[in-house]
Amino acid sequence: MKMEKEFSAETRNNDLDSLGKTVFDAVIIGGGITGAGCANILSQIGLKTILLEKGDFASGTSSGSSKLIHGGLRYLDQGKLGLTRNLLKERNYLLGHTDLVTPVEFRILTGPGSWKPWKIRLGLILYKILGGKNRFPAFHKNPGIYGSGIDGYFTYMDAKANDAELVIYNIVSAHNSGSVCLNYASSESISSVNGEYRIDVRDVITGKRHTVNGRTVINAAGPWAAEIMKMAGLSFSEKFRLSRGIHIIFRKDDLNTDSALAFRSPIDGRQIFIIPWEHVTVIGTTDTFVETPDNFSVPDNEVEYLLKSAEYVVGKLDRHKIIGTYSGIRPLYGEGETPGEISRDFSIVSRNGFISVLGGKITDYRRVSRSVAIETAKHLGLKVHVKGLPAINYRREEHGDIYRHILKYECPLYPEDVIRRRTGSELFDPDGRDEEMAEIQKLFKDALKEGVPVDKRPDS
Repeated sequence: MKMEKEFSAETRNNDLDSLGKTVFDAVIIGGGITGAGCANILSQIGLKTILLEKGDFASGTSSGSSKLIHGGLRYLDQGKLGLTRNLLKERNYLLGHTDLVTPVEFRILTGPGSWKPWKIRLGLILYKILGGKNRFPAFHKNPGIYGSGIDGYFTYMDAKANDAELVIYNIVSAHNSGSVCLNYASSESISSVNGEYRIDVRDVITGKRHTVNGRTVINAAGPWAAEIMKMAGLSFSEKFRLSRGIHIIFRKDDLNTDSALAFRSPIDGRQIFIIPWEHVTVIGTTDTFVETPDNFSVPDNEVEYLLKSAEYVVGKLDRHKIIGTYSGIRPLYGEGETPGEISRDFSIVSRNGFISVLGGKITDYRRVSRSVAIETAKHLGLKVHVKGLPAINYRREEHGDIYRHILKYECPLYPEDVIRRRTGSELFDPDGRDEEMAEIQKLFKDALKEGVPVDKRPDS
């Protein structure tokens, strides 16, 4: 593990002041998992790289997922064996190379209102062959804890991770390898001058303008990818669509299950997950087309859909005991009448060194990053070796003052950046998050007194 370099608010301000002195090999727009992975791999192969994110790192889709690192068992039902194989390969790598990703046992429920046992058995056999991590599937009868429409279940293993934390670790790894990574830095315009790109960047904190020059631009903006292409004067395919997924959160005392559950909603047959996570249980997700990438609303009808779907399995739930909700916007690239019909694979569109990543999943971020690295190197006339990359070379301090460590090495600018996207307690520790927030707010105030340029404005 490499020694950490300071990566704080002061680091960010110094990097902003130095922007005009460098022509970067790659300018990455978007600080979610795709942008973070690309910054990590490009810096690790020696390219001068900068990442620009208009909010905090992981503040979009990459903190709004179901937190699963998985092969997508349902993709087998769609005949997408290649996609499932690739996702399982990446899942296995992450399980073996970072403790951020941990195994989780699922019970996949069968019965008249869910999947047929023979179909699940066949699917899990394929899952084992492609991924190599599961036992031969054995059927277990419903022990009486699930609804009458469930006759039993099979068990299988997948993985889960705090999605935002995985982004942060890749960002810090990129920084440690020499990449400039700027949060709260909004790309306002993109132009091409003498074969290079010029990006006008606004510091969201101060409003000050900066210019970034680069030989290539990597559009890793996820749901905002089409907007970035428009900004650069490029057209984009109508096959690029957006889908919103929402999640609802209960305390474990109000919805406790020993294993994670996967089942089909009796309402429309979509796959639903119920996943224990630290002090809470999460139910998700919906899959609804939306027109704009900023539509992170959580509609009442979608909350009701998840409640009714879950009640079919676990019995009556009290809506008033929902302690939190969140949503994410999936960037999809493909054809289909419904979001579920559109492929979850990624596509790369490259035009004169402007490289756009369309679609993809958090599980697949390393494969996406390698493809982008090869395409970037091709435009620059370089040959690169990307096997085994990107690698995470950062590990958070486990002892001592964890919050001071985060402030110094993970570049949060607001207390909310810590509690939501560094530790995850806002979602996963309802009884401890207020105390944690108070401690972090005090730390930020102390940092300001010491002259550390951390903005004290609360994040919206």
